[in-house]
Amino acid sequence: MSKIGRVLREKRYVWSTNKAYRMKRYTYKITDGEQELLCEEDIGEQGHIVFCRDYGTDPATDRTSIYDEQGNLVEEVETSDGEEMSRIQYGYNEKGVVTEKCLFIGGEVYERRTTEYTEDGYIRTTFQEGEEVEKLVCKIKDFDSSSAFYQNSKLVETHLSRLDQEAGTLTTEIRDEKDELIKKEIEYFDKDNPLKKEIYNGKEELSEIYVWEYENSLPVKETFSYPHVGRSSTEHVITWEYDSKANCVRKEIRELSGRLLEFHLWNYDELGRVIEESGVSHGRMQPIYAAAPTGGFHYAYTYGKYGQAIPDKTDD
Repeated sequence: MSKIGRVLREKRYVWSTNKAYRMKRYTYKITDGEQELLCEEDIGEQGHIVFCRDYGTDPATDRTSIYDEQGNLVEEVETSDGEEMSRIQYGYNEKGVVTEKCLFIGGEVYERRTTEYTEDGYIRTTFQEGEEVEKLVCKIKDFDSSSAFYQNSKLVETHLSRLDQEAGTLTTEIRDEKDELIKKEIEYFDKDNPLKKEIYNGKEELSEIYVWEYENSLPVKETFSYPHVGRSSTEHVITWEYDSKANCVRKEIRELSGRLLEFHLWNYDELGRVIEESGVSHGRMQPIYAAAPTGGFHYAYTYGKYGQAIPDKTDD
């Protein structure tokens, strides 16, 4: 049940399994043909970024990430000009699942999130400066689940989900603190892939529709529309294109009329590593360096040996 109802995730790129991950990656911003170094990263043998120096801030920001032998992230430290800005520590149970996350600011715990696993689900509680601010109580029984959201110890919203494997549907009702319906979603799926999602308002009137199409198990098209109102700029069609190695090379978002709204292009080297990406975004594209940028973007990436100094040229 955990795989159904997740946000659709596009396939990005495939790392080669023939060589170790251990390497250096440099990110450059390209403007009018000129390159400006934005950040350098050390990527460890497990494929995780273990060190990042971000030159996009002044002074530069360093982020160090520490992983255990199982590949679990146990600590992240952010420093600037030699001073610690923040630190995040993670705790795990014997199954390798996160049970505690602590955010330190100025050397003191600012936020602590704990997850207690029970026989029928889990309880996730967030504390800030020692006071409970949020809590999520999730219960799962067979193909049914419920999630109750609390803020400052008061119930604010409940999600009730039921999976029907024969019909291939997942139905979720979202209710307020008075148990009144806010929204209902019905997701139709085939195996692990969502095919269609219908969203109903509090009066159970159909208000939004998502439809997905696939080729070779990869998403190639998403269509979002309002069924009972006039055409809107928020209605859209998203398309994905791939190369022969299943690397995503082009993503477009268009209005239903066909007008192009946003696009994202990728180029790869022979190992499947991104070496260039560009496009225009209004907050929905996700380049490696800048999440959800606004406007045009153009980045180049070079790779070198782990731990080496900034290269004068590409060193593969």
